[in-house]
Amino acid sequence: GGVAGGDGSAGLAVGGDGGRRFRWALTVHVVATNVDGALLDAAAAAVLAALLRLRLPHLLPNTAPNAPPLRIDPDSAAALAVRRDGRVAVRVPVSFAVFSPLGGEAYLVADPCEEEEGAADAAVRVVVEVAGDGKASVVRVVVPGGVVVVDAVREEACRLALGRAKEVADRVWDAAEG
Repeated sequence: GGVAGGDGSAGLAVGGDGGRRFRWALTVHVVATNVDGALLDAAAAAVLAALLRLRLPHLLPNTAPNAPPLRIDPDSAAALAVRRDGRVAVRVPVSFAVFSPLGGEAYLVADPCEEEEGAADAAVRVVVEVAGDGKASVVRVVVPGGVVVVDAVREEACRLALGRAKEVADRVWDAAEG
């Protein structure tokens, strides 16, 4: 069992080894002030930047009488992420709405809002991993709803997602390092 701050603050969770192992539990609250575009994609980038910037101190047992069960070691703050070459690899989701006009060529709309997704013929979601050195690769392509999307459209979505993911990763790293 444990306790976590419902206001987005870090709380304490206790478990394992007869209640002697201590760890932090984090709660994330995302507040959207404008729901226009791929909200989950934007929220994922914001949460990732916050987690990359987060530093947590170690929790130590407190053996003093009548004291709380834990004390914080303020000199031990450590990052959550394992970094290579100064930057951690990030996975960036990129969403597209697919429109296929009669007699015309299909086209994609990146970061579609709810109305655009509702009017689209299909949706494509691409997850791109951007390594710390900036190299990007597609790790997953999803076409929800069982709709058939031709290879050329999926390939174009992947090409566009690679560029978009690099932009988002740069912003995430800038926010985490800033």
